[in-house]
Amino acid sequence: MINTETTPTAYLTEETSPVSLMQNSNLNPAPFELFKSIRLFDSITLKEIQNIGLMNRIDTKFVFHGELLPRLLHQLTNYYNILEIEDSRIFTYENIYWDTPHFSFYHNHHNGKLNRYKVRHRRYKETSATFLEIKFKSNKKRTIKQRMSVQDLHNKMPSTENMFLKQRLPVEFHHLQPSLFGTYKRITFASKKSNERVTIDFDAQFQNPESSKKVHLKKLVIAEVKRPIALASSLFLDIMHNYRIHTSSFSKYCIGCSMTAPEQIKTNRFKMQLRGLNFIELKDNHKWN
Repeated sequence: MINTETTPTAYLTEETSPVSLMQNSNLNPAPFELFKSIRLFDSITLKEIQNIGLMNRIDTKFVFHGELLPRLLHQLTNYYNILEIEDSRIFTYENIYWDTPHFSFYHNHHNGKLNRYKVRHRRYKETSATFLEIKFKSNKKRTIKQRMSVQDLHNKMPSTENMFLKQRLPVEFHHLQPSLFGTYKRITFASKKSNERVTIDFDAQFQNPESSKKVHLKKLVIAEVKRPIALASSLFLDIMHNYRIHTSSFSKYCIGCSMTAPEQIKTNRFKMQLRGLNFIELKDNHKWN
């Protein structure tokens, strides 16, 4: 079964920071075979990959079991560069997602509404860079991201950050609160031939801010291809097609909420995805236990 844990209720206060709650969840070390695979790639610097931008883009997602990852990386080695910062190639992302008291962002996604928003704080643990981000999914299925640099993760929205949100969000979304904590590891690739990025996320953990219920997805891999236009060719997409892995509308935020707060929200739309996750987590593979 998917690894879940419920700890005594820990409502957010100024003394109980999201950072301390997330630090109590120790991410698994990456499998040794994965470390060997990523060392075969040519590297790209943070500055170089930032030049690719892609704040306005088309996203294509896939989910699969971690046992496939070493084979997949072997096929990518000669065609993609890997992000490297201070000799690290695997990075930890810490996120605090924000929503209305009635989970409006979540339910808009659940109900299939386009022109929808997501708000989060994100900290890149290895560099300590932290941002407040707004992601907008348009009715043309483009992802548009706006963000501002901030000092740290917060459990209350500072006035300057609140103003940033109010200037960019409809009025019904002006009163937000923490709705989910999430951490995961990420590997980032940039195509050598085109304006394309590929991210590989794994070892995801989610925690409900109020109940402190936790979920740990130890075997799941989430891959995302980010391109400026949908028609651009992509080796990664071709490989996924060859493995018969279909695109997915997987949302870490929505799945995290569905698994840690099912009594507060609708989950019908995600039942098939939740069954698929359970199948992946139950599948026996010693390298990803």
